[in-house]
Amino acid sequence: MANLIQIRGGLDSAVPTLSAKEFGFSTDAFRLYIGDGTDNHESVLSSATDIGYPQIVTAGVGVTWGALDSSSVGLGNVDNTSDVDKPVSIATSTALNLRIPKTYLAAAYGVATLDASIHIPLAQLPASIVGGVDYQGVWDASTNTPTIPTAAAANKGWYYKVSVAAVVGNIDWKVGDWNISDGITWDQISNTDSVSSVNAQTGAVVLTTDDVAEGSSNLYFTEARVTANSSVTANTAKVTFPGFGTTASLVPHGNDTRFSNARTPLVHASTHESGGSDVIAFDSLADGSTYKKFLSTERTKLTGIATAATANDTNAFLLARANHTGTESYVVLSDYQSMPIDGGTW
Repeated sequence: MANLIQIRGGLDSAVPTLSAKEFGFSTDAFRLYIGDGTDNHESVLSSATDIGYPQIVTAGVGVTWGALDSSSVGLGNVDNTSDVDKPVSIATSTALNLRIPKTYLAAAYGVATLDASIHIPLAQLPASIVGGVDYQGVWDASTNTPTIPTAAAANKGWYYKVSVAAVVGNIDWKVGDWNISDGITWDQISNTDSVSSVNAQTGAVVLTTDDVAEGSSNLYFTEARVTANSSVTANTAKVTFPGFGTTASLVPHGNDTRFSNARTPLVHASTHESGGSDVIAFDSLADGSTYKKFLSTERTKLTGIATAATANDTNAFLLARANHTGTESYVVLSDYQSMPIDGGTW
C-alpha cells in the first residue's frame, strides 16, 4: 500500500507530536514541522511570501523555503531566452525549411490541400478543369426567385435549374431547363425538348407493326385485303409476268448473250446527213443560215489570185501615184511621153 502524507495546520503552540512522515504547519509563526512519531523537526520559513516555494539546498544542510529558480536547482547556466527567440540546430532548421506553412494551404499562390478521399477539393480547382459551371440552386421562373443577378465575369459559369415554369419575355422556361451565365448574358439551355417516350415506351425503343395500332386512312397490307380488292382482281391479267427466257414473249435474263454479242448495224432505209450506210452528195444539201455552199465559179476565181497579191481596195487608192513606191527600170516602161535625162528611173 502506498504511504500517506498528512499535513496538519494551526497555531504554532497547538502543533502536536506528529507521526512519522506527517507534516505540520503553523499559520502564525510560519514554521513547517516534519514528525517521526517521537519528535517534531522544524523548518523555518523566512517570511509569509515564501510559503509554498521550497528551495532545495546542499544535502545535509537542511531544507529552507523560498522562490524556486534555475540557480536553486543547479541550472544557473541555462539560457532563459524566450521560446520564440531560442536558436535551433542546423538539422532542425533544415527539417523546418522542408515544411509548408499552414498559411500557404488553400491560399492564393500557395498549395492545394487534399480531402478525406485524397482528392483536391473542387473549390480549389480552376474553372478550365471542372468545366466552368457552378450550380447555384433551383430558380422559380414565375417569380424570379432567387433574383438572377446581372451577368458579369464574376458569375460566368453560374447556372440555375428551373423549378417552376413560366414565360419570361420571349423565353418559355420549362421545369428542368438551365439558366446559365456566359459572363455577358444569361442563356437558356433547354432540357425538355427531347421525346420522353415513344408509343408509351422509353429507352432504346424498337417498334414493329404489332406495337402500332392501325389508322383509319392508312391501313396495313394483308393478303385478304388484296384478294378482296376489285381493282386488283380486274388488273391481275395485265400484270401477269410472262417469265424469263430467250424466246419471244419472254423477258431476257441479265446474262442473255443478246445483251453482249457484237452485231452489225442494219442498213438504213432513208437518207440522212450523218452516219448510216448510204452516201450523201453535197448537191443534195441546202444552204444553211450560217454555212453556205462554195460554188465552182467562186473556186476558179480565187484560184487565179496569186499568193501575196495586193489586197483589194478602191480604184482611187490603187490609181493614186503616192500609194506606189519603189523603183523600176525604164527599159520595161512603155507609153510614156518623156524620159528623165539624168537617170534610169522615174
